[in-house]
Parts: sequence; structure tokens; C-alpha cells
Amino acid sequence: MSHFKPARAAALFAALALSTFVRAQDPIPLPLPPPPPRPASKSDGADNRVVLVERGPIHEGFAEPGAQVRGKGITAPKAPPAPVNEVPPLPRPEGANVRWVPGYWQWDADRTDFVWVCGLYRNAPPERAWEPGRWKDVKQQWTYFPGYWRPADNKPLPTNLPEPPAPKEEAPTAPTGNPNAMWVPGVWLHKGGKFEWQPGYWPAGSGTMIWQQGQYVQTETGFAFVPGHWDYPLEERGELYSPVYFSPAQRAKRGWAYRPEYVLSFGSESKWGQGGVFDSLAIGPNYNSYRFGNSSTNAALVPGAGSDTDRSWDAVAPGYTNPLWQHYLRLNRVDSGLARGAAPTDANRPTGGKNPLAFVTPGCHSSGCGVAPHVHWVATPIVHGGYRR
Repeated sequence: MSHFKPARAAALFAALALSTFVRAQDPIPLPLPPPPPRPASKSDGADNRVVLVERGPIHEGFAEPGAQVRGKGITAPKAPPAPVNEVPPLPRPEGANVRWVPGYWQWDADRTDFVWVCGLYRNAPPERAWEPGRWKDVKQQWTYFPGYWRPADNKPLPTNLPEPPAPKEEAPTAPTGNPNAMWVPGVWLHKGGKFEWQPGYWPAGSGTMIWQQGQYVQTETGFAFVPGHWDYPLEERGELYSPVYFSPAQRAKRGWAYRPEYVLSFGSESKWGQGGVFDSLAIGPNYNSYRFGNSSTNAALVPGAGSDTDRSWDAVAPGYTNPLWQHYLRLNRVDSGLARGAAPTDANRPTGGKNPLAFVTPGCHSSGCGVAPHVHWVATPIVHGGYRR
């Protein structure tokens, strides 16, 4: 006898059907509601508060072009920010003559803002002390008066000298008996209220040391004459760090500090004057500073070529004999493929903006223009990026 009841069967069928429908839908997730719009926040740009500068100035305490006059026309349309509280990286490089030279602000026309030229560990030139540069409002025009390596005898240099005349054109003759001698160009000396021309001469070289010729540096009250001195080749001058850009929001904060992180390396293990930043080294406007740049912005630079802004570091011109380039020609004169057979006067002869002995390669290589993380970087207590809140 059947015990089937229609009402009970209908209820069971409905339950089975509903169960089957739910199981069939299990693998398909329900759509999530769209997220609410993120409110604008002043901290959105926090990740960009410290930006590595890929093209910019090289600290003047590391190297400066050997022109007779330096420092003219360095201005900015507004006041620089307060100096950055810099924390020198650790550990400190070894060397009895290593000094920490603080950083300073420089105007970046491309950014229309200031960038911070980081301090550096400098193997200081013998018997020299660093005189830092400074910004000053001169007749409603913010002007930078550059730093320089003064004699370390603590006697202040006169800073109110008049600007010297243009240097005389000289035709140096090769020295006899010393193929490694270096040419020191002539310079105007201020004596008894007037300028007297001191002709150039050929002193004996001093190993790998370079002679930084005397030059006039613009000051707040005129010019200071900085006497010539011996200095080390760029490969041996210390640890130079890449400039950085601090956002206005970061600069407005209080109680923060910055520790430089990225080293700009010069040279290679094999030859003088090649590799790293040498591949994108340039002389800035008015011979006021050296600059470095990446391949995209510096691709137009070719050896010896000049421009209204930057020119390659091997450029020579009337009145500018380029002692740094001459020094590396001398160091590499015996190297095959670099400057073999170069006469000692070749680096001093104006060539219409083209030096046939150039051996640098324009642009940057895979090493990134010589920019590399500092191998001694210590993150504590400075957070990543080199700044501390």
C-alpha cells in the first residue's frame, strides 16, 4: 500500500530544488560594491618628498672649473629654504685629512625650484680650509656667492678686490727636458691698487696631483683672489653624493634631518678620467660649476662641444685652458688609445670648441651615470630615503 502523500512530496521537491540551485551558484562570488572615493589628503605626495636628482650640480667643494673668474650671475627668483639638517653618513671614510663639507641650496631652472646639493666627505687639499658659500638678497635679487678652498693659515682673504681684466692669450711653448711638466696659465694679480699680469709657466708635475690655478671668486663686496694650490684627482677626492629635491611639504616640516645615501662615483679601475660620472660630466654656465646629467638630457653633449648652458668637461676656449682636462691628458699620455703622442700644449690651444683628443663617451652607461647606493648606508634612525621625521 502506498504511503505517498502529495503535499509532503511537493515540499520535499521544493527543498531539493532550492538546495540544487544554491550549490550551483556557490562558485560565482557576489560582486563587491565599488569602493568609496578616497578623500584628498595632504599626505598623498609623501612618497615623493625626497627625489633623487638625475641631472644637476656637483658640489663646488668637490670640484670647480679652473676659470679665472667664478661665481658671476648665480641668482634665484626667490629666497632659498632654511638649510637642511644633514646627518653625515656612517662610517666615516678613513684618512687623516678627510673633512665633512656641508651641503647648500642651488636653484634648478628646470624645476623652477631649489635642489639640495648634499654635503660630502672630502679629502681636503693640502693646507686648505673650506670657506662655505652663502645666499644673500642683493637689491631684491637673491644671489649666491660661492665657496672656495682658502689657505688654512686662518688669515682672511681680501674680498673687496675689483674684477680682473680678461686673461691674456698666451702661446705656451713645450718645456725641455720634462715631458710630464704641466702648464699653469697666466693670471692677473692685484698689486698696489692695479692689476699686473703674471705669465704662465711650466712647473714640474707632482705625481697624480693636479694644480688648481688661482682664480677670482665673486663675494658680497667684490672679488676674492684664491691662490692656486695642489689638489687630488677626482677619483681620490672623497665621497660625493647625488643632489636631492625636497618637496615643499617636506621642507615645511619641523624636526627632520637627512642623511645622504647615493654616491656619485668617478673613474674606473683601469684608466684615469673614464667611467662613472666622467661619462656625463659637464661645465655649467659661465664656468661657475661642474654638472652631471643622464643620457636623455645630456645626449647632445659631445666631446668639446659648447652650448649656451652646459659644455662638455673637455671643452677649451679662448681665455679658458681647462686645467682639469689638461691634467687628465697628462695622466693618460702614456696610455694606448687615449692621448698617445699628444704634445703638452695640446690641451691649452683653443680649437673652436672641439678637442680632437677627447676620450670621454657622452651620455650614461648602465651604471646610471655613476650613481650608486652608498655601501655604508645605515637606515637607523634615519628611515628609508635618508630623511627623519
